[in-house]
Amino acid sequence: MFIDDVGDFTWEEINEGISGRNYGWPTCEASCQPPVAGLTNPIYAYHHNPGFTPHGCAITGGAFYNPPTRCSGDPPYGFPSSYVGQYFFLDLCAGWIYAMDPNQIDPTSPYGFHRINLFASDIHGFPTYLTVGPDANLYYISREDNAVYQIRYPASLAPTIGTQPQDQLVGQGWPATFSVAASGVPPLHYQWQRGTTNIPGAPDSPTYTLSNPLVATDNQATFRCIVRNSYGIATSQSGRLTVLTKQPPVPTISSPPPNTYYSAGDTISFAGSAVDGHDIVTGDPQDGVLAPSAFTWEILFEHHSLSNPDHHTHPFFPPTSGIAGGHFTIPTVGENAPDVWYRIFFTAIDSYGLHQTIFRDIFPRHVHLSLDTTPVPLKVKLDGSPKSLPYPFWGVVNATRNIGVDTPQVLDGLTYDFYSWSDGGARFHNIATPATATSYVANFWKRPGFGTITANPNPVELAAGSSTGVTNLFWSSAYTTKVQVHRDSPSGLLLAQTGAGSFSQLTGNWVREGTKIFLQDVSSGQPLTSASTLDSVTLHVTAAPVGSITADPNPVLRVPGQTTLAWTSYGTINVEIHVNAPNGTGFSGSGPGSFSQKTGVWAGPGMTFYLQNVSNGLPLTAANTLAKVTMIGGTISISPNPIHVTDGSGLGIATVSWNSSGTSNVEIRVNAPNGTGFSGSGPGSSSAITGKWVDNGMKFYLQDVSDGKPLTSANTLATATAVVVQP
Repeated sequence: MFIDDVGDFTWEEINEGISGRNYGWPTCEASCQPPVAGLTNPIYAYHHNPGFTPHGCAITGGAFYNPPTRCSGDPPYGFPSSYVGQYFFLDLCAGWIYAMDPNQIDPTSPYGFHRINLFASDIHGFPTYLTVGPDANLYYISREDNAVYQIRYPASLAPTIGTQPQDQLVGQGWPATFSVAASGVPPLHYQWQRGTTNIPGAPDSPTYTLSNPLVATDNQATFRCIVRNSYGIATSQSGRLTVLTKQPPVPTISSPPPNTYYSAGDTISFAGSAVDGHDIVTGDPQDGVLAPSAFTWEILFEHHSLSNPDHHTHPFFPPTSGIAGGHFTIPTVGENAPDVWYRIFFTAIDSYGLHQTIFRDIFPRHVHLSLDTTPVPLKVKLDGSPKSLPYPFWGVVNATRNIGVDTPQVLDGLTYDFYSWSDGGARFHNIATPATATSYVANFWKRPGFGTITANPNPVELAAGSSTGVTNLFWSSAYTTKVQVHRDSPSGLLLAQTGAGSFSQLTGNWVREGTKIFLQDVSSGQPLTSASTLDSVTLHVTAAPVGSITADPNPVLRVPGQTTLAWTSYGTINVEIHVNAPNGTGFSGSGPGSFSQKTGVWAGPGMTFYLQNVSNGLPLTAANTLAKVTMIGGTISISPNPIHVTDGSGLGIATVSWNSSGTSNVEIRVNAPNGTGFSGSGPGSSSAITGKWVDNGMKFYLQDVSDGKPLTSANTLATATAVVVQP
């Protein structure tokens, strides 16, 4: 199944219809580049820009060429067998039909589109439908001509006449126009004849106008057209001209008056009258003032200017006879383009069959609007379509529009959360386009930066004969673009400046008891105040044996994995690293100072490393543990899995079990790291039973939220996916 998708302002699409697919609107129009997970690109798309081949304005017809099979012995018909299975499609404005091979990708297409070939040109009359007939030929509907056209193979090379000249009835002195519609190999040439004689000076055109017909010379004359090309000739039927000395009525539109402008929602009244003319020869009056029974009203909704190649109309008020007037209400919802208007047609016909049509245009009141966000330009959606900012646009006064924003949004590594619109509306809400220029601004908060700062060692060993010492500062941050490290206060002495991530720096010999270090978020020019402090650490000094130990990375990137242990001690003679207990398996040892060493590929969640003071033969007991570090990790499982359900709902119940180590708090989230919360616990083993809402493919995330860690994939310890099976 192929889906012809009429686009917005840029692209037309053909999508392959497959159950459950998301074809991208309004995130992308045509092919998402780069591809977006979960969205399906079209198998073909073409542009509105005339600089592209093909180009058009609206894909309005498509058909697979799979004609009925002929019986044995019947003569062949239809197109060559190479067209069987091809997909034909046409455009409202472009005048072409292309054939696409559903089984062949175009190797030159950067989007992986299917191969197409031009099949037919000079398709006219705003085609709106395409189908394969029982005779294996193509047929399309021409909206402009109110006709059905056939395309057969092989094509007729010589001209053929489709629409014949029609009989015309006019009053003397009023122009009469005859026209034909012909097809064939271009160029086509037109010779108009009066009777069977060529008309001198007649234009080489499918229309001919006799500007001033007279009863004496032109009444009952016939007109036809001979159409030629290099392959042959076709002669049209004749249209007969009837000329009367009577004159057509003169209609007048009294309402709405000229230069009427409307706002969406306005009620517009229309009214008119008509007076019949006098016989141009005798001067005798005709019908006089015409009654409403002689009137017909019609209103069209016009889209784009008449000079725009994409101009088209929509029926609005159908041809209605027998009324002197009426009223209609301008819709507040529908077409959102600003270049629209309404054309009101008024036709009066007298008892002789003579008629005259006039029209009155009414145009919209326009207003200039704009969309923006603060404090930085993010993305907004106008009527469901994403826009880059700032976004100025024109609208029709009082027309209903929808504005909205997605939240959160990320720009340059920073995360922003929506909190209000300048007009007080909801995150997605309708607006009635105001009468004065207005800017709508979506207000966002930058998500607070997350950061930590530590020191190792802390307490700091005093330098000989001094009250100061040296240590290493370690800091990391997220949701920031720039951080600074300051001493003594948020705006104190600047020690370092970095972007987001993890960093370290050695202090000088200036660390005193109680020295405080501040990690400041200075993204987007935030001031050096306590409100922008991400974390701080107070430094201490001591002469007693102290030590610290860290693991990096923690958690390990895979299980089992490798990490680097870094330790510092002073006031000691010897230290040792033991695994999983103060007297566990020995890993390494050193004297006082700072050291580091990589483990093998055997480190895993829950494993604890102990820094033991073994100076002067101290025993391997908890009393002599200077510091320890536990590897972070966790597991999560679903039982039963698969889940068998028999009630047809596709939903099941399961027990979710999890275990974590090296954490203080964990949470279970559904379908995303920041998805719906299900449960939570401290470290260790826990479990919880779901309700009857688990569906196939649902994913459970074990998130480490210790010390306020954010709900991101970086803090996901483990995942489990449910499988639901139905009979």
